[in-house]
Amino acid sequence: MRTLGVLTANSLREMIRDRTVSLLFFSAVVLVVLSSFLGSLSLDEQRRILIHLGFGAIHWTAFGLVVFQGAFTLQREIERQTCLMVLARPVSRASFLLGKFLGIGALVGAHILFQGALLYLLLGAQADDFGAYTLVGRFAAVLAGMFVENMVLLAFVLLLSQWVRPVVAVFGGVGLFLVGNWLEEMKFLAQKQKSAGFEAAADLFERVFPNLYLLNFRSERFLEVGTELPAGMLSLHFGLWLCLFLVLASLSFSRRDLV
Repeated sequence: MRTLGVLTANSLREMIRDRTVSLLFFSAVVLVVLSSFLGSLSLDEQRRILIHLGFGAIHWTAFGLVVFQGAFTLQREIERQTCLMVLARPVSRASFLLGKFLGIGALVGAHILFQGALLYLLLGAQADDFGAYTLVGRFAAVLAGMFVENMVLLAFVLLLSQWVRPVVAVFGGVGLFLVGNWLEEMKFLAQKQKSAGFEAAADLFERVFPNLYLLNFRSERFLEVGTELPAGMLSLHFGLWLCLFLVLASLSFSRRDLV
């Protein structure tokens, strides 16, 4: 555990120095604050606009951190041969990969938490009476959904980066993100068109890809009223996908030629 903690801390320090991380972080701050000003232009839609744009800014910048860091972090280590210095010590390749995963996960988690706290303060400052709207638990559920979604995507990108170039891994992560969030729309369109082939394809996609839309709580209706969340089933569903991608990534990295 101590070795894993050191690997995670080192990975986190390296990424904090990355200019891409700084750019995405400050871009999210600007977008969240800007959404507050845009929301103030409409008296009736102020909260809805702030929620939609604010959560969207956090969601997309966190996703940007995941795909770029996940795709390039191992490739940089291999090209610079710095990973060989670490693996020459009693450190397994699985621990090295997990340390990278946890380091990126800690960075994304801190990013979501900070930007979420900023958005929460702006929401509280934009209205006099939020009622149940200000429940910290429901707001935290939105941020937790973003974090879990990004961890599944990160594990997939780390797996993909073992087989293809980093740029291709980035596009692969984007593809899984889009497919995972569009599964519900695909099912709806298949039912409307009443096409057996389309319905079969939508059913196949739902079985093959993680349904990331289940983690989409980013709406005003969820914060104000919300629905009961099947937390147990969601945890099992995405926990299995996360473990599958991490195990496959670890097995692939253990067999990769690093020289």
